[in-house]
Amino acid sequence: MDLLSYCFTSAGTNPLGDIHINYKNDAIYSLTFAQCSDGALRELNRRLTDVKIRSGEEPKKITAALNRYLHGDTYALHGLQIYPQGCSFQQRVWRKLGTIQSGTTVTYGQLAQLVGCPAGSQVLAEALRTNPVQMIVPCHRIVGSHGVHVDYGGGLDRKVWLNKHEHLNTQQVVAEAA
Repeated sequence: MDLLSYCFTSAGTNPLGDIHINYKNDAIYSLTFAQCSDGALRELNRRLTDVKIRSGEEPKKITAALNRYLHGDTYALHGLQIYPQGCSFQQRVWRKLGTIQSGTTVTYGQLAQLVGCPAGSQVLAEALRTNPVQMIVPCHRIVGSHGVHVDYGGGLDRKVWLNKHEHLNTQQVVAEAA
């Protein structure tokens, strides 16, 4: 399988930095922060046989959605096609993550209950750690038992920023609708 790679640079005052996108047509196989891209590539190579990745042109539909997200449309990433590669448990966790509304957070314990794995913190943490489509599958919305931001592969500063960004913009949309 041939995939294309593109480096999106987030503009503005945010700590996100470069975001690496591996895609085919408009389908995203991985979308990760630059510091996580090596791990995502290793995981892609492990999950997909004969994957070849080469530099590609800007995937305009994907980068337009990222720009809308960064400018306050926190639902802009919802319509993107994703093909995260993982085992059935990881897929189940990632599907549940996709149901967590923008502007809200869930604790690790609540997520474990949602996926039917109350005693499986290690496998749950592994599924979150190997999420190949950060931001789209929102593992940044998972917090510690007291609502504290903990453990995020993309870096804690990014996790805090993403949650504040979503919370502020979601609250603004609710206020404007009222």
